[in-house]
Amino acid sequence: MPAWLIAALMRGLKTEPRDRYPSMEALLGALVPSRGRTWRFVGAALALALTAGAAGLAFVPEAAAESPCADADADIARVWGPAQRNAVATALRDAAPNYAAVLWPRVADKLDRFAASWAENHRDTCLAEHQGRYTEALLDRQRRCLDRRRDAFDETVKALSIADMDMAPRALGAASDLVPPSACHELAFLKAEPPAPDDPELGERVADLRNHMARVEALAKLGRIHDAVDQAVDIEAAAEQIGYAPLRAEVALLRGRLSLNTSEETGQELEWLTRAMRSGIESRGDAIAAEAVASRIVAASRRPEMVARALADEPLALALASRGAAPEALRGLVLHNLGVANLAQRNSAEARRYFTEALSVRQGALSAGHRDVGYTLLNLASVTEPGAARDDLLARALEIFDAELGVVHPATIEARITAAQLAEPGEAWSILQAGCVALERFLPDDLVRRTRCLFHLGRAATEIGDDDDAASVFRAAAELSELSGTRLFGPEATLLAGYRGLAGSVDDDTAIEHLQATLARMPDTTWSSEEIAELRLVLGQNLLVRGRPLEARVPLAAAVAELTVLAADDPHWAPRLARAHRTLAEALLSATPPSVAAARPHLGAALAFYRSAGASFARRWPPASAC
Repeated sequence: MPAWLIAALMRGLKTEPRDRYPSMEALLGALVPSRGRTWRFVGAALALALTAGAAGLAFVPEAAAESPCADADADIARVWGPAQRNAVATALRDAAPNYAAVLWPRVADKLDRFAASWAENHRDTCLAEHQGRYTEALLDRQRRCLDRRRDAFDETVKALSIADMDMAPRALGAASDLVPPSACHELAFLKAEPPAPDDPELGERVADLRNHMARVEALAKLGRIHDAVDQAVDIEAAAEQIGYAPLRAEVALLRGRLSLNTSEETGQELEWLTRAMRSGIESRGDAIAAEAVASRIVAASRRPEMVARALADEPLALALASRGAAPEALRGLVLHNLGVANLAQRNSAEARRYFTEALSVRQGALSAGHRDVGYTLLNLASVTEPGAARDDLLARALEIFDAELGVVHPATIEARITAAQLAEPGEAWSILQAGCVALERFLPDDLVRRTRCLFHLGRAATEIGDDDDAASVFRAAAELSELSGTRLFGPEATLLAGYRGLAGSVDDDTAIEHLQATLARMPDTTWSSEEIAELRLVLGQNLLVRGRPLEARVPLAAAVAELTVLAADDPHWAPRLARAHRTLAEALLSATPPSVAAARPHLGAALAFYRSAGASFARRWPPASAC
């Protein structure tokens, strides 16, 4: 390698920003040699090529036999060979027999491609070393990068080989999440890779712990979140004992990610993410610090008293993102999460602005079909007016999740539930039915997820007044819940009981008691206000059905007030608001004596909506009109 090129590369890899080139353009300019240099270098390279060609003609068999870089295939085969392929295929077949025929070919293709890419990039690095094309410092970074990619691949394969019914639907996503080995030949990515200690013995301990972290990340991506958390506790203790600053930053970010993705919000996620940010800054791990701050924005936005703090992190988050290995990808993450924080403040206009910019950035930095783009599309749809534009955003998001994760991945089912809540009521049934049918076909024994899908399908039928279909679906959901022995989580379990009570499936006041108890313990937060409004609406409906109209007025009036606020911010709440108006009017008219004057404005509001809403609400018009 020419001396001028070595000097340019070494300056580009300097630790201190002031010692590096001031911009990527300056670095690229330094990598373009003068005309004289170019011809001397090309001439030398041509002479070398001709010499190598002549030697190859004379000694092809011997050269192939003695190639110093021929062990890449054997190395990766120890991780992904016939035994491992068979183990993963068997595990997926046993865990999800109906889905394996669809899932396994796609998973195998992604793992095969990774293995081939790793071997190719390993050979390239090896040849570069023997040909003296790179400096030892650059080669060392590439080797360590490839080792980490192989270790992450190894841990993913091992986790897939023990996949159960919960893990199998996530297999495609886990295989897709592997960082491509080709990244190890990108200067920016290598610069952001955590460094190794100078002490070889300490370096081995750090490498072992990073391998353990790869195992934890594989488990988490496959849904074994509690196992991952347990192992992360041990990793954190070991990292503190080692005392290597870059490793502590990595571990803190891992703990923060895991805490953020558990259902229990203890506040520890904020503590870990703040620690990761500080450790990342101290150890010059800009990418770690940037992701930590971006994730902290989401964690803080879940707490009403901390949303302002989340928004105040914007300048720091964007500054750190600009210094990371993939600045545009990090910037897209920050912008998306700032949109989430604005959603928590019910600032739809600002949320729309951030999501729109995040979508543009992410499509350029990742790809139009990346799952993170899918999440941004869903969130942008939530702050877009109903109509063709929103429908297009939802359709694109669902297409991405189906393609990237598979039709029964938990995130795909959640995306369908979210899309159904945002879609036109007539479309919501179709969106959810596709997910419920896929679950029944591919994962018939996953009774919990099937129950949840049916619950939301029943809600969609209720919204448009298809009471017979709603009753049938809610009954099927309750039967599956009883078979599984597992109730739905939180308010959904209570709402299922409440909707069954409306269908006449419950003859006593059990549903009413459940609804009242759940409302009493619901936290008063932005994120829970939607659930509270529906719980009050269903409670009022149950009280009315049980002949208690005076009691029904209180929760129904509260539901109308809450849904009025929600519908003013997002029109997709208008159908539920109309149902609340109509039910409150029925309660007022069912009293003795009937409160006709008080009922009239509520009936008027409901009828005005049903007149303008089109064919989707045709079933709602006759009872409201008769009332």
